[in-house]
Amino acid sequence: MDHSNSFIINPLVDFSEDFVGDFDPNVLSLEDVDNLLNTGMDVTDHQTLKSYHETKTNVTSARIQPRFGNVSNVDAMVEESIPIATRRRNKWAREIFLSWYEEKKTEIHMHNRLEEYTIDDVNTQLSKFIIEVRKKDGKLYPRQSLISIAAGLQYQLRKGRPEIDLFKSPETKKFRDSLDTSMRISTSKIAPTKSDYHDPVSCFDEQKIMQAGVLNDDNPEGLTRKLFYLNGVHFALRGGAEQTNLMLKQFRTEVRNGSKCLIYTPMTGKTCNGGLKDSRASASERMFFEDDDDRFCHVKLFEKYQALVPPDADRFYLYPAKNWNSSPYWYTKRPLGKNTICKMMKNICKTAGINERTNHSLRATCATRMYEGKIDEQVIMERTGHRSVMGVRVYKKTSDILIKDSQVTLHQQNSKKVKMSSCDPHQNQFEASVFGNMYFSHCNVTNNIYSSRDTV
Repeated sequence: MDHSNSFIINPLVDFSEDFVGDFDPNVLSLEDVDNLLNTGMDVTDHQTLKSYHETKTNVTSARIQPRFGNVSNVDAMVEESIPIATRRRNKWAREIFLSWYEEKKTEIHMHNRLEEYTIDDVNTQLSKFIIEVRKKDGKLYPRQSLISIAAGLQYQLRKGRPEIDLFKSPETKKFRDSLDTSMRISTSKIAPTKSDYHDPVSCFDEQKIMQAGVLNDDNPEGLTRKLFYLNGVHFALRGGAEQTNLMLKQFRTEVRNGSKCLIYTPMTGKTCNGGLKDSRASASERMFFEDDDDRFCHVKLFEKYQALVPPDADRFYLYPAKNWNSSPYWYTKRPLGKNTICKMMKNICKTAGINERTNHSLRATCATRMYEGKIDEQVIMERTGHRSVMGVRVYKKTSDILIKDSQVTLHQQNSKKVKMSSCDPHQNQFEASVFGNMYFSHCNVTNNIYSSRDTV
């Protein structure tokens, strides 16, 4: 029987009344007693026993909490650091390639280990693959899907051949030509469909949402929905993990330049994940100053919310308490589930009776409204966290209001009036007057026009 972990009352130690300390020398393991006797240590000396106990405790503590980590599989850890959507795309692209290989392997006489492919293999086998690739039902892939497949192949190649770049290397031009051909064929044979980009929420639909009472701060569910909506629109949050994993510690209120503001500090994200490429970049803070319109005053709503959540809560979106009416806190510490958060905007639109939007639509709403307000692209990029102009332009949707505004440039020679609808459906329509390149609305304009005959 193994007694190494058992404890006994040590008969060798005389416990004296004047012993001071939180260590009881009478309680020792059999292993301790054996070690002490083998070293010739005086077991009747309390200070010696105490020193022995402290040394052993420090060693054990260091063993429990080592200075350095212990990683058993580096490759798996590196793989997990890749965004989930990218991992899914890479896996999807590889499975498509393996399916093609199984069907063609007797014809091409090549192996399927992409990480071992040479430039010649890329130009011959992958060029053939990207033109022949089809869906399971034999139909063509859309042009954007072909790009995603090529990007997934690129990831597999880089594992063993980091010098090969399917999209940039001069040696892989044949593959790019094949990809270009495949995309042209797809575009010519597939009927155009609605863009997959997430449509922004127009100001008209926002009014309907507010009138439906979906966003309110009178109950836990309404307050959560309202903050979810404002977090997405004011801070351009992504609809996936950025909303789902949102933490309370990412928000704080401060007074800046005499005005109170709510400050959101992004963690790592798609455009700034803290890796080697971002060694000189960091996610910048985003601010929203206190607003006179209480309906959309993010600062006041957050302060109210902060007072109604348990002080030791970590996540931002929490489950409501069952008896919230009679409790000092409206919420529990339990975070809302991922599925609940992912369907948040969809349920808001359904209740308000408007066209369905996604959580990511709120991010598009932020960029689009700043675009409508003629805000500089650099400011929009700071708000959305984009690192390139092309990236942010994807979200700059051309709204109906901008389209109507653009009509005045079609006939600049004549003065005319264009009927415009106010953002608020309860307000009367107004008329916008146009004179050449000048555009006036909600104002009185006096225009004196003189001809050469009127000049003295």
